[in-house]
Amino acid sequence: MEKYAYGSWKTQLMLAGLGIVIGALVWCLDTIFGKVLLWVSDIRTAHIFYLVPALPLVGVCIVWAYKKYGGRSEEGMGLILSVSHREDEEVPRRLIPFVMIST
Repeated sequence: MEKYAYGSWKTQLMLAGLGIVIGALVWCLDTIFGKVLLWVSDIRTAHIFYLVPALPLVGVCIVWAYKKYGGRSEEGMGLILSVSHREDEEVPRRLIPFVMIST
């Protein structure tokens, strides 16, 4: 019997199937996120003169939400970089929705 890097052929087949399922889920989430961004961009383009004066107010609301509910998430990409450099343990889960909504 041959030795495989990740166990038997059954294990490899299971890992391949799991990879396909995870890839399909990520593809769906990425598609939804892209469609929402395109929709928001269309709204922004159609109503630019109404939205530009509201940008400072929206910015203040985003900063308030990060300060009140964000915890360590207010560090943003700096937190992700510190985790990648092993200076911190983990990225807080609330960082993802904060980044998606504030985008």
